[in-house]
Amino acid sequence: MTSSSQQSISIEIRPADRRCGYWAKRIDAGTALSLPDSISGARDIPGPFLRVGGEDELAVGDFIIEGEQVHHRHQRGWTYRIGYMGIDGALHRVAPNKEHKQAMKADGMALDLLKGSGDLAACVRLITGLRMGLHAGVVPIETEAAPVTMQQFAEVAALKDVWFEPSSPDLHPTAQQIYDQAAMRARMLAAQGGMEDLPNLDALLCD
Repeated sequence: MTSSSQQSISIEIRPADRRCGYWAKRIDAGTALSLPDSISGARDIPGPFLRVGGEDELAVGDFIIEGEQVHHRHQRGWTYRIGYMGIDGALHRVAPNKEHKQAMKADGMALDLLKGSGDLAACVRLITGLRMGLHAGVVPIETEAAPVTMQQFAEVAALKDVWFEPSSPDLHPTAQQIYDQAAMRARMLAAQGGMEDLPNLDALLCD
């Protein structure tokens, strides 16, 4: 789990299978991306290729896109994934799929961003959706487009026994559930002028 002081996370720049071809590109938080339907290859992604081996450091809002060649008997071609630090402070590597696209479509992603086929275009679409604060079916990031900061997420996560019913079948709430609760709390605080009526934890402990 993250703390409010955590601002970056390390990521290894290497393929899952060392026998396969591989490339990676870093996308800093301020880097503009083209529309997904204009992406047909790695050179359509801005920035230099990263040196394979070792580690890189991803700050809040930074991403990498990785491409890895597949040489298995029943599958050939390339697979693509993104890597980033989620609002939970953990490293996430995600290969986009149609469920992620459907989640962003349901949350209001514009038609121009939904256009474009292929896994690499899907990576750009997912990064764009995360930057916009859309529900994408993956752990969100801290972004100016959404009301939740990493510190607010961490505060709700630390008090999950207060925010989530102990008898709930979800004994370990997901990052998305914590995020949704943190967003609800942020809106409540805004409506109340910044003051929060929290449960008296000392009293709860004495019961």
